[in-house]
Amino acid sequence: KAYDMLSDAAKKGEFGQAMASSLQKLQIDIKQTKEELYSLGEVASGKGGGLFGEGGLAGMLQVAGGNLISSGIENIVGGLKDAWTESIKLAREGEGVRLAFERLNQPGLLDRLKEATHGTVSEVELMKQAIKFENFKLPLEDLATYLAFAQQKAKDTGESVDYMVNSITTGLGRQSKQILDNLGISATEVKEKMKQTGDMTKAVGAIIRDQMAAAGDYVETASDRATQANVELENAMLELGNAMRETFGYDGWDTMAAGIKKELVGAITFTIETI
Repeated sequence: KAYDMLSDAAKKGEFGQAMASSLQKLQIDIKQTKEELYSLGEVASGKGGGLFGEGGLAGMLQVAGGNLISSGIENIVGGLKDAWTESIKLAREGEGVRLAFERLNQPGLLDRLKEATHGTVSEVELMKQAIKFENFKLPLEDLATYLAFAQQKAKDTGESVDYMVNSITTGLGRQSKQILDNLGISATEVKEKMKQTGDMTKAVGAIIRDQMAAAGDYVETASDRATQANVELENAMLELGNAMRETFGYDGWDTMAAGIKKELVGAITFTIETI
């Protein structure tokens, strides 16, 4: 399963493109090396001695070809190790967060939050915000609306989405007018609304709904698409880390690397035989 996950994640990220490029270059180099050996064979005469003797030029080329393949495999595995390290890091961080999120017992909440933020916030970050919201004793049914507002404000101001999402949760939880001001919610406006609602959280909620209505429908931008791509990669890396953790454990890189090398050697052998 981990190998399948690795393949899926590779298609979505830069490390995957780099690995694919390395493998493609390796295949080209193998083909060129083999063609050069065939060309030398046509020119050379005799077998088992001279040019084709054990210590001759062809023998050295064969050794060089073997070294080339070995080097290529090590480069690929080295790149995959970077992916492993990042994925396992995300899995370690996400494990406790997911357990705490599941204790909220809010089926469908994560999907609603992802939809509200239009895929611009990672699953782990959304779960963190939900946990904080609950810890602040804020109504979870309002969280999707607040995060949608934070995502819109991030787009309007050029600030990072994660920063704005964290600001809305922390600002409401601590009832900090200064933090909420970062989101364009002025202290004066909050004070006026509180005269109507008698509660700061309700006042901020009313302001957010008014501003969301005035902003109109969501319009996706190039910046949104770039953020979505990064979030998709992070989510895929987290899923990959969970799969590798379940299969190999947190410290199972050596076992996995041996398996990857075995698969690569088999694939390269097949490539050479079919060139």
